[in-house]
Amino acid sequence: MDKQIFRDTAIAYIINKKLLPLKLNAEQKDSIVFFNKTYYYLPNGNGTGIHELALLLANNAGIEGYPQTIILNPKKEIIFQYSGLLKKKEWLLLMGKL
Repeated sequence: MDKQIFRDTAIAYIINKKLLPLKLNAEQKDSIVFFNKTYYYLPNGNGTGIHELALLLANNAGIEGYPQTIILNPKKEIIFQYSGLLKKKEWLLLMGKL
């Protein structure tokens, strides 16, 4: 998604103008402060685990698997959710609706 979508200047411009982008690796071990709350990596044995924020967003969106695209409004309500890769054309359509 990085190479095909987020490097596209039209999509990057719209995302940065209309949204607060957050790229999250569900297995990253660094803590993340999101809406003034700190979220942590939750190990589950043998060097594996999942990030608490990824788990929270996925559970709230009812999504299983990665990658995920989740868009929240300023009230932290999910207004769009998708599991899988969106194509450039789909991103442009989505951005036009925001």
